[in-house]
Order: sequence, then structure tokens, then C-alpha cells
Amino acid sequence: MESTTPTAAETLWAAKPPEIRWQLHVLSSPDRHWQGRIVPIGPRGVVLGRATEMVEAHDIGDPLLSRRHLELRPGPRADVLDLRDLGSKNGTWRGAQRVANVTLGHDGIIRFGSSLAIVEGDLATAMEYAHPTQCIPGRSGRARQLRADIQQAANGIAPVLLLGPTGAGKEFVVRELHARSGREGPLVFVGAPTLSESAFEAEFFGAIGTTGSKGLLDEAAEGTLVLDEIAELPLTLQAKLLRFLESGCYRPVGAPQEVASRTRIVATTNADLEALAGQGKFRRDLLARLRSHVVTVPALAERRSDFLECADVVAPLSADNSQRWAQVLSPDALEALLHYGWPENLRELATVLQALAPKAGPRPLARDDLPGWLLQATGPTGRTGHPVGPLALTPDATVLRRLLQRHYGNIAKVAAHYSRDRRQIYRWLEQAGVTDAEVAQFRRGP
Repeated sequence: MESTTPTAAETLWAAKPPEIRWQLHVLSSPDRHWQGRIVPIGPRGVVLGRATEMVEAHDIGDPLLSRRHLELRPGPRADVLDLRDLGSKNGTWRGAQRVANVTLGHDGIIRFGSSLAIVEGDLATAMEYAHPTQCIPGRSGRARQLRADIQQAANGIAPVLLLGPTGAGKEFVVRELHARSGREGPLVFVGAPTLSESAFEAEFFGAIGTTGSKGLLDEAAEGTLVLDEIAELPLTLQAKLLRFLESGCYRPVGAPQEVASRTRIVATTNADLEALAGQGKFRRDLLARLRSHVVTVPALAERRSDFLECADVVAPLSADNSQRWAQVLSPDALEALLHYGWPENLRELATVLQALAPKAGPRPLARDDLPGWLLQATGPTGRTGHPVGPLALTPDATVLRRLLQRHYGNIAKVAAHYSRDRRQIYRWLEQAGVTDAEVAQFRRGP
């Protein structure tokens, strides 16, 4: 039976919870000054309404709000926020449910009057990367951390492994990485499954000798070469790629001898490479080499407060950004889009919005303008959000090693313990300095 004894990280959380900065991110409001505004929620909480006339209060020009409409205050635990409706006429809503008192977690969606907002628990990390960029929009903690991870990877010359679910926008991350690296050469994409075993030498390295076509390394010289879907690269080609990454040298077309490559290799995948390595389908030594820098791209559902900014990037309404999705979506339509799970992430978002764009006109797009299948999948209930607790923190090496020992190196069980994806566990292990050799030893047992 699984032990119920608190882990070291959980004990530390209970004794000294981290500083969580709660805030309200207003996504939609009839008051244009509040559109996109972020409201800090301090220890004393805040009151929202049409004309509150109070300290620690905010007045919003929304005619459907009561003078004093609702209060948000940090809860008895640091990882939750308490919402209290102050007897408003039109109510405070979480999805289809009108609420009087409710406990909210990070990314909880609420509607009050004609305004729609998300509450966020922010650990205030990577604040120096708060400014959105063209490729990585948004002001959420996840967006900031992603920009920070990209910058850290961009500063080096070692390979980069880019992880993330399908459609999460890895191509945008690659473009941001290439731009931040300051590399003078081009950005070249190639699907790993398209590289043939019979012609790999010519395709990748170029024809040997004084004649022949350029290979990918020549094409991307001084730049970035992206190997998309690296998990599908055949094992024989994985060995050749590993040899190149270890030596860093190749023979360009027409060159009499090998030279050191200045091409940066970025490998992308949505697969669990550790699991594939355990099954003998991916070389563990190549995986170790690719993990020099790991950047994990969050799913769209993990950064809902960035929804509108992401929408403007993947499906712009105008070439000059003079028209934005925040201007054409009604609160009801936006709320339904926020509640949808987006299993295909930004790729699916772009498809849905591109179909909606021709309907955009003088009146805001209503909920009924959305695809029926999306509304059916959304359902009537609202999101309460999820806690910002030990799961949001990086456990220390001692805690991770203890869990690995308890579960005999089973990463899936460690991920289940933290209710996180296995990719996040691998990232934590790397940050904590827990090596692949240690994990293998835990699998062998005492």
C-alpha cells in the first residue's frame, strides 16, 4: 500500500508556504480601460464593483455590476483564493452556476456582470521575462518561464530538446530560440521521418567530394537545424546523429577535410523519449546528449489567461493587428472557448478561429456562433481551477530520489504522485542533478 506519510516537499510547504502572488486577469469587459488588465490581490483582498467607494477596491464601468459586487481574498491555505459575492443583483458566475461563496484555484474562470476574468496564483518567477514577444505572447507565469527557458538555451551551442504536446506551438518556440541566439545563418526545418536510411549521408552531411548537392548542415550553416519528430528517426540514423553530436565535425561539400560545425541542432517531439528508450526504440545515449538543454512547451489549457494573445498570433484578424479577437468575441463566446479543453492546442485554436473570422462583423460573435461540437464538448459547468501548491514547486533532489527508490525508478508512478506529466518529472530530475544512471540503479532495486 502506498505510504501516506507527507514527503519532505509537502512538509516544507505546510511549514513555510512559498510566496504566491494572486492576481485577477480581466480578459473581457465593457469598460475598455479594464480590457486585459491585471489586478493584484494582496493579503487584505480586493472588492470589485461599479462604484465601490472603498479602499482596496476597484471600480469597473460595467452597467451590469452592482456598486459593491464581489470580494476576492486569499484563502486559509496559500494555494487557494476565496470569492464572496456581496449580494449583487446580477450575480457572480462560475460557468453556468451562480455562486455566493466559492474557493478558487489557479486558472479559475469567473464572470461578473459582463466582465470575464481568470484568477491566477503566480510564484513570481522569471519576472525579467514578463514582456510578451511576437512568438511567445502572454503575461502568465507559464509564458514568462517559457521565455526564460528559451533564453537560457539560446545562450549555448549544445543541442536543444524541445518537448511539448502536439500543436502546442513548438515552431514558434524554435523561431524565438533562433532569434534570441543571434545566429547569422538560416533556420531550417526537416522532418526526421523524411530522412532516408539509404541517402542519410548525402541528405544530412552533403555529398562527399568536390561535387554534389549541399546537405542539411551546409544549408543551415551558422544557423539552426530543426529535426522535427525526432522520436521517429530510425535507430541506425540515431547512431549517425549521435556520432556527429559527439564530434561536432563534418566534411562540407567540396572541402578536403572535416571542419567543426557551427550549426545548432534542435530536436522536437511530443513523444515520451524515456519510455521509448526503455523499450529499445530510442538510443539512451542520444537522449542524454540531446538533453543538454530541455525546453518544455506548455499546453494551451495550462495558460488560459494568455488565450486572447495566442489567438491574435495563430489567427490574426488583420495584417496590422488593428483588429483583435478581444474586440470581436462576446463574453459568453469567450467563456465557452476558455472552458474547452483544446486537446490539439494552438493548432486546433487556429482552425476554429479561422472558421469564425468571416463571421466577425459589427456585432460581437455570440456563443451560438461557435461550432456545435465545441459547445457540446465544453459542457455547462465551469472551471474552479487547480491549486498552486507543492505540485507547482520543483522538489529537491532528496525528495525525488526517495520517490524513485520507493517506486523502483518508475517515472510514471512518480508523475502520478505529483499529478504531473512525465516530461515534467524528467525536467525536475535534470534540474535536481539526478542522473540517468541513478534512475537505472533504482530500477534494478537494492
